[in-house]
Amino acid sequence: MLDQWRTCWRAARTTHDRDPHTVRAVPDVEAALREAERFGGKRQMGPERAPTGLVAGYFTDPRANLTGVAGPA
Repeated sequence: MLDQWRTCWRAARTTHDRDPHTVRAVPDVEAALREAERFGGKRQMGPERAPTGLVAGYFTDPRANLTGVAGPA
């Protein structure tokens, strides 16, 4: 599991040149990203499946804080 989280952090750093503020485990990454957008967030990446099988996505909130979501789907 730790390797999967490291993969997510590397993806965020590569995409945004910074670490996400937080990464949350969610059952459905696409649904979590849609919910973030509904509340004013902007999707930055994803959902994308890592080689480990973990699905990850990132969004920024209205204050531009980068947040990651990751899960099995």
